[in-house]
Amino acid sequence: MRKISASLVFPISTPPIRHGVVVVDSEGTILELQGTLESEAEDVEYYNGIILPGLVNAYGGQYNSYIEDESKTVRKSINQKHFHSGTVLVGIEKYGNDCIREYLTSSHVTYRVMGCLLPETSLPVNHNVSSTELPFLVKFGNERASWEATLNKLLQLPTNLHLLVHHTVEIPEKIIASIVYRFLFCSFIVSDTTSAESISRMKKLGCKIVLGSVQSGSTNMLQLLKSIQETNDNIALEEMLTWATLNGALALGVDDTFGCLEKNKKPGVLLLTGINMQTFKINEGAKLRRLV
Repeated sequence: MRKISASLVFPISTPPIRHGVVVVDSEGTILELQGTLESEAEDVEYYNGIILPGLVNAYGGQYNSYIEDESKTVRKSINQKHFHSGTVLVGIEKYGNDCIREYLTSSHVTYRVMGCLLPETSLPVNHNVSSTELPFLVKFGNERASWEATLNKLLQLPTNLHLLVHHTVEIPEKIIASIVYRFLFCSFIVSDTTSAESISRMKKLGCKIVLGSVQSGSTNMLQLLKSIQETNDNIALEEMLTWATLNGALALGVDDTFGCLEKNKKPGVLLLTGINMQTFKINEGAKLRRLV
């Protein structure tokens, strides 16, 4: 058993705790989240910085980019990038009929396989499965003519399906609003190419936002957070960390394990340093370190 404390603990699902204590067992399962540590204790590891759960990259790219040719082993170089950037869960897209409930695990990183709906397809692969079995990635193409067709396909699907929406262009507000209104579990992916205007619009429409590097291991999640903060002064660090943790776990249907520091979950524990503790701005030299 380990007791870990820091200047500030962000459980994500509950308000931050100054000098809070996270208690974990040898397997990394959260046993308890304690209140403020009043004084130094020999059995408590103390760090300067912010403790938070492991990060969730909701859309890390395509399945084939991750897998060795003749096995389901995750490519070592890609896995190491995610591991060292503090990512514990990655969503990857796959075409075909064999991805129900598929997970790939390697060196403390779990890869959640998603079905995919493209503008040119009639219905997503395995469209009749329940939301607990498979999340779906929805791609809006660059052609305006396809947007309404894609929306019409979505409106045929069960309302409890987990959808992650990725769009590289500015789709109309009415389409976004229709998706948000219909689906109980719908998230919109923000990457390093998403404009501040798009983020502001998604927030205004009540979209649940998740973070994704889109390309396999190409974007460091901390750098993505910093990039978003630099162009969106009005977004608090706590809100962005929610996008990068709990929202992603919810979108991928695995919030029973990942996303927040709660008892009986196994989300990983990170230490974030290089933060201005007055303004909560991410400094140039900020770093993430895996503690669990």
